Amino acid sequence: MVSWHDAAHFVTPLRGLTHREGETATFSCQFAGTTPLHVAWLHDGVTVETGDRLSVITTAHQSSLLIGRTLPVDSGRYECVISNEAGTETSLAELDVRENILPKLEHLDFVSAEVGDTAELWVIFNGSPKPQVKWTRDDRPLNAGQKFAIIEKDDRTCLAVNNVDVPDVGEYTCEVTNAAGTAIGAVQLKVEALNDELMTDDSDDFTSDSYDSSDHEMDNNASDGHQDEESWEDEVFPPDGYDHDNNNEPQQPPTFGHSLDLLKLGHVCVQKDTQISDVYDVKDKLGQGRFGTVYLCEDKSTRRRFAAKYVRCRRSADRQSINHEIEIMNQLRHPRILQLYDAFDCGKEVAMIMELITGGELFQLVADEAVELSEKACVSYVKQLCEAVSYMHEQSILHLDLKPENIMCISKKGTAIKLIDFGLARKFDPKEDNRVMFGTPEFVAPEVINFDSIDYSTDMWSIGVITYVLLSGLSPFMGDTDQETLANVTLAEFDFDDEAFDNISDDAKNFIEQLLLKDKETRNTAITALQHCWLAQDNAKVRNEKIKTDKLRRWWLKRRWQKAGNAIRAVGRFRRSLGLLSGSVSEGSTSSPNGSTSTEEN
Repeated sequence: MVSWHDAAHFVTPLRGLTHREGETATFSCQFAGTTPLHVAWLHDGVTVETGDRLSVITTAHQSSLLIGRTLPVDSGRYECVISNEAGTETSLAELDVRENILPKLEHLDFVSAEVGDTAELWVIFNGSPKPQVKWTRDDRPLNAGQKFAIIEKDDRTCLAVNNVDVPDVGEYTCEVTNAAGTAIGAVQLKVEALNDELMTDDSDDFTSDSYDSSDHEMDNNASDGHQDEESWEDEVFPPDGYDHDNNNEPQQPPTFGHSLDLLKLGHVCVQKDTQISDVYDVKDKLGQGRFGTVYLCEDKSTRRRFAAKYVRCRRSADRQSINHEIEIMNQLRHPRILQLYDAFDCGKEVAMIMELITGGELFQLVADEAVELSEKACVSYVKQLCEAVSYMHEQSILHLDLKPENIMCISKKGTAIKLIDFGLARKFDPKEDNRVMFGTPEFVAPEVINFDSIDYSTDMWSIGVITYVLLSGLSPFMGDTDQETLANVTLAEFDFDDEAFDNISDDAKNFIEQLLLKDKETRNTAITALQHCWLAQDNAKVRNEKIKTDKLRRWWLKRRWQKAGNAIRAVGRFRRSLGLLSGSVSEGSTSSPNGSTSTEEN
């Protein structure tokens, strides 16, 4: 006769578990009964298959199921079934895997205060598990004390700056971190009593209250062409003096680039089941180009303003190009890089919701007669550009189209910039044969023209050319034709003999020399460029002599004219020039990042 002790039975049954995503969950039970005992594990009624993350360890009277790096899909009911000739018994337990949700910064307000006041910099955040909060300034942690108070309450944090004074003006960064990642936001503190003083022509803020650049013209010359021929700056940014509210009331003070969250957002996918009108109020048209139209839009729940770019998708290749750019921008969450927030499938168009920037192109701003440029300002701009490119390279992404048009000012009354236009950007794998045949003649590196392999140093060459132009108003390799320009680039010969460099520091010239090296292996990387003495020196020691911008102004006007009048012809010249110089490219064919045919205008 079989007794209860002979039948398979549990001594210690399973118990329910709750874990955070990524943790290891271990179910264990002890049992008894006449051997041999058979043990089976099931998840939601399906036999558990062991593998990379799941393993089962069973001894004579104990069994454990180990689930490594748990995922939300691992949640559910687990069963351990034991049996022998005398009977079968089952123990049940639930596993709850709580998803790690990447933090988001819901609000970052521009804060103004008067001298002597207490400025409160509030940030609202979410995320699961609840993030840890850290405030920094210039990469230095800020701690509560006589000067600062840090308040945390539920889903918000506040940095209180006591007794505000001149040295407190600037950018404060809030980082919120949990197991899913980090969100980074920047809040700009402005002292009202200092506005007029900081914005005079003689100030170190490099702008003028009277500055009012001309509206950026759209390029309406093209009819046919590919998506990559168009630059973001032609469409995304509103014209100067644009009244967001479409009335006569004063415009709200510009925030720090409307930077409600310069942060690591969630992954953006093109939404097909949600209409853009369900989430955003689409308002005034900001601009129109060859491939689409940009509108001001406003989030219905937060009333935050964005730029909605509607891009026409006439061919499958157009949609592939958009998806490529969205995927690249998903990986670029940095304060110095234009941010993508959302995307919607609108039938024959895709609407991309992007950060709204109102400051215009950097070179257009500094070339204005009302603005007095200094080497100190140039250090600030180039340093920010290198920070953006360094971050891109850390993500294994090459920009491949660094040029003045792709550097934007967050506002006209500050020095903060953002890098834009990632239509030609691509992931870089050093194990692959990386070659491209596109770019802008003045700023393209020799290895592109020669159809040699490219790498991170290809972007650094472009930064060298941009810095040369910014400091002098001269283009180091510019010829009378695209072919002549490309030939000059391949020679990689330049000098600082022009009088425009007479008052430029030797450190600045050396910085350029370390980038404009024909052998790409010897160029400074983005990291070593940031460590160069010209960018790393104490801000108070940077040369602050004014730079004459008459040549820069002439260069910029010429470039605007060329772009507006000769864009399509420039593409053909560039293609033919590349073929003549490299001997390896047939006219009219270039390789885009996603493998489709691509062109790029001057």
